[in-house]
Amino acid sequence: MARSLGILLVLVISLAYISIARAKKVDICARIQCGDGFVCDPDSPGRPCKDIDECSLSPAKCKANEQCLNFIGTFECRDPCKGADCGSGLECVPAGRSYNCIDIDECRVTPRKCTGDQEICVNRYGSYNCKCRDQFERNPTTQKCQRLNPCTTVRCPNGHRCVVIDQNSYQCKDINECLQSPPMCRSDQRCINYRGGHYCTCSAGYRLNSRTNSCQDIDECSERRSGCSQVCENTPGSFVCRCREGYQLMSNKRTCRDVDECSKGSSRCSHTCVNTQGSFVCRCRYGYELSSDERTCRDKNECDSVKCAYRCINNPGSFRCICPRGYNTTNYYCSDFDECEAGSRQCKDNEYCFNTYGSARCMPKITCPSDYDQVSDTRCDRSCKDNDHNCFNKKVQSYSQWAFKLRDRDPPARVFSYRIVTYGYKKTPEIKYYFQPRNRNDTHPTNFEIITQNETSGVFAYIRNRNRIPGPKIFFLEFRGDVHDSQTGDLVSRFVHNMYVFVSRYNF
Repeated sequence: MARSLGILLVLVISLAYISIARAKKVDICARIQCGDGFVCDPDSPGRPCKDIDECSLSPAKCKANEQCLNFIGTFECRDPCKGADCGSGLECVPAGRSYNCIDIDECRVTPRKCTGDQEICVNRYGSYNCKCRDQFERNPTTQKCQRLNPCTTVRCPNGHRCVVIDQNSYQCKDINECLQSPPMCRSDQRCINYRGGHYCTCSAGYRLNSRTNSCQDIDECSERRSGCSQVCENTPGSFVCRCREGYQLMSNKRTCRDVDECSKGSSRCSHTCVNTQGSFVCRCRYGYELSSDERTCRDKNECDSVKCAYRCINNPGSFRCICPRGYNTTNYYCSDFDECEAGSRQCKDNEYCFNTYGSARCMPKITCPSDYDQVSDTRCDRSCKDNDHNCFNKKVQSYSQWAFKLRDRDPPARVFSYRIVTYGYKKTPEIKYYFQPRNRNDTHPTNFEIITQNETSGVFAYIRNRNRIPGPKIFFLEFRGDVHDSQTGDLVSRFVHNMYVFVSRYNF
């Protein structure tokens, strides 16, 4: 506690001392009056009056050509050149506390020192001279400047002469001996002037023949000096470059470049022009061919070379293949249009639709005899009741109706296949397949044949056309399959198939 009070007492005493010191500074400058050229400085209590440097004040105390010198309590403006003697033609210029003597340029002062016509003033250190301008000289009598003739004192080199250009200048110009008369060279020569002389030579395109001492033509073409890219034609003293047909000469008169007849429109191609080096070729659009004039395009009859399935129709620049009614056209080919599937052939309720090549037929649905059930629109199966012996004595097991289609002149191929099984019998029966003629004149079976094949499970029958049958034709075949007892030969059962074969008019 006592220590804290001591520190506080020291701070109070220090602040009091600082306040007394500041009051004393103010009291010093308030109680002292300095003389002229001095100012009171409260920070120097020992010597409070301090000198004023008038030379550093602004604005300046002295004139521009004077030097300011500061002294204690005062200052002085001095002129360094005052009383200085630089001599004639020189002037004094202050330089710090001293001075310099510099030359006076009398040629720049007015009035002019040199007043004569065509005189110019030439300054010198401490003096000046008046001299005549170029191409003038001073007359010793009148002391005036008069014009010189520049060429009177000029000696030009050989082959040159002095020519006055204007009143102030001249030039030594070359003498063109080639323009003099009489001519300097022979009539078969040409004169070549050069600076200071001339010489005679043969004209361009000629050379001197040493034996005849005359100028003779140079054949630039035979000497291959022409630079022509194609054809060179010699002329007296020169040559001419020419181009072959389909080319034109360029601006250098030597190089030939191809003429683009296509872009210039001079080809007269009716369709397409293809430029080639030195020529062009006319092309035709697809479906056209070039005429004998090799410019005109004419329609190409593609039907002469194109093989359409049915008929080709030529169009300008094209063609199209068409097919007869009942067929779809696909590129070059004809495909059958299924009228039954498309529903375009409407049949009665007792008929069903059978599609043929190029058409469709409404086929009558099969009508079954008594004791037979109609399994489908094309099949009847025997259906006997128990103990119905009359029914069981009917040998025909089933009636079937079939329809097949062939193209015009189709190669021999299988049309129909059928199998009668032989298992289930006490002894393997004999199977016989045959066509039942409808009458004596029935020749249909001669166009078709039956091929049989024995297998373990039964006997197969394959019906195929014997030859290529031309259309259109319709065949009705009654195809039978008989089963005989192998011991007695009696007929056990029969299968009857009524077959319609439709041969198309076309081979597609």
